[in-house]
Amino acid sequence: MAYSTVAVANAFIERGISGQIPNLSPMKLQKLIFFAQSWCLRIFNKPLVDEFFAKWEYGPVIPSLYHAVKEYGGSTIGNLIESLEFYENGYIEQVTPVIPANDIWMHRIIDSVVSVYGCMEATYLSRITHLPGSAWSKANSEKSAIDNKLLKECIVTEEGRFFGARDFSVHFDLEKLKCRVNDDFVAVPTDINSIEDMDEWLRGIVDNDC
Repeated sequence: MAYSTVAVANAFIERGISGQIPNLSPMKLQKLIFFAQSWCLRIFNKPLVDEFFAKWEYGPVIPSLYHAVKEYGGSTIGNLIESLEFYENGYIEQVTPVIPANDIWMHRIIDSVVSVYGCMEATYLSRITHLPGSAWSKANSEKSAIDNKLLKECIVTEEGRFFGARDFSVHFDLEKLKCRVNDDFVAVPTDINSIEDMDEWLRGIVDNDC
């Protein structure tokens, strides 16, 4: 079962507030959820969030989430997102949606995405989503919805290189990139030669609680 965008966003915001994700701005939040959606579709063949991403100028965006956190601009998000819950009896309640603690696999997916991408700046994450062959680049036109089928392919570049971790081939100056993250620089294994190999590696990350 897919979760509401706010519930997934709050999972990342909780980690940002606890210090696991530095500088969690609205743009960075959108990109982290995008990668989490991609990983979930690739590993479990089901979406993590119940909304589609749209193709916007600076990368994939869930419009409803954009409006929910746009007050922060380029600053760090400091509070969980609240929403209104409507009941059949007409009662309305203000709630803070979250992913249940017992959904271990979804929390592992999120923790794995944080481990790989969490220390990167929002602008770098945006550039990753713009790489040729990405889901964003393959979407039809600006503002159009990005098909979830494309998100399953977004972790592979047009050259067949995988960027599910901090290794971006000629697209980035890795030495400069290393200066902008906090240690534990992770590289994709060199023996990955197929989608099947990638699946096995990603599942290993999830299984090991990375």
